[in-house]
Amino acid sequence: MPWIIPDHLQMDVPMSRILPVIYDEASPEARAEHDRELQLRGRMTNMKRIMLHSPVAHRIYAEWFTLRELLRPALPDRAIWLLSLAIAKASHADTPVTFFRRALIDSGLQPETIVPDADETVLMDFGKAIVASANAIPDRLWKRLADRYDEPTLVNLVAFAGIMIATTVFTNVVEVDLDPELNGYREAKPDSGVTIDHIDHLVLTVKNIEATCAFYSKALGMTVETFGHERKALRFGHQKINLHELGHEFEPKAKAATPGSGDLCFITKTPLDAVIAHLDHLGIAIEEGPVARTGATGPIRSIYIRDPDGNLVEIANIMTD
Repeated sequence: MPWIIPDHLQMDVPMSRILPVIYDEASPEARAEHDRELQLRGRMTNMKRIMLHSPVAHRIYAEWFTLRELLRPALPDRAIWLLSLAIAKASHADTPVTFFRRALIDSGLQPETIVPDADETVLMDFGKAIVASANAIPDRLWKRLADRYDEPTLVNLVAFAGIMIATTVFTNVVEVDLDPELNGYREAKPDSGVTIDHIDHLVLTVKNIEATCAFYSKALGMTVETFGHERKALRFGHQKINLHELGHEFEPKAKAATPGSGDLCFITKTPLDAVIAHLDHLGIAIEEGPVARTGATGPIRSIYIRDPDGNLVEIANIMTD
């Protein structure tokens, strides 16, 4: 049956900035496009119904499906869904995020617990990178793609990602309402309106500040800085570790500040083999590794050492393959 907006939805539910087309009031061209889409895909979404105001726009965006089929020999469904979800999440596009969450969940996968394989990780990294800046795709990331796919596939992949981004732009700008059947697939949102961006600093309570500074500066290349009233910190990247000496801590402090209770992981661009050689030269024993682990953004390769207080220090490379 042709789709019609129920009256109570028009009156009682917040609607998108552009209302969906009412089939009985639509132009012959819009009706024909509606019928064609229904025959091809078997269903209409709120976004598609809104796009029927311009059948040409609808057909252009529907090329998503064409490109998806062209990519199918190289990219299975799960890879496509994870790529699309990565783009949607990076674009903060609730409707596409929920759509691809449903695709994963209905296939027996839980989006929160999926561990992407190497190929999927490359695609997700590409999706997030192209949303951040299409002018700044790292050469290393492009090489990871080019090592996996031939040039026709790469062309289709970039075009597919472009239409996926265009889809998120459309749903965000028009504020497309979530389709009712997607309600049960929404991503859980924290009750708080606060969103944390990154760690600024953390505090280690140590027995000997001089020994700690010497270890982290020599072993890991951190910069020792003095601030405040002769306080010491270890700086690296855009973060730092503030140091408290046991028995002379600054207030406020952790309730049970104990030397040796820390478990830290640091990412380095220095090849891990070079790190191992450097530590060996310094006489610092490696407790474990190299071993594969899962970091905050994906697979990492790690080694473990101990600092002078016995804190466990993990040093890792991000795995690109």
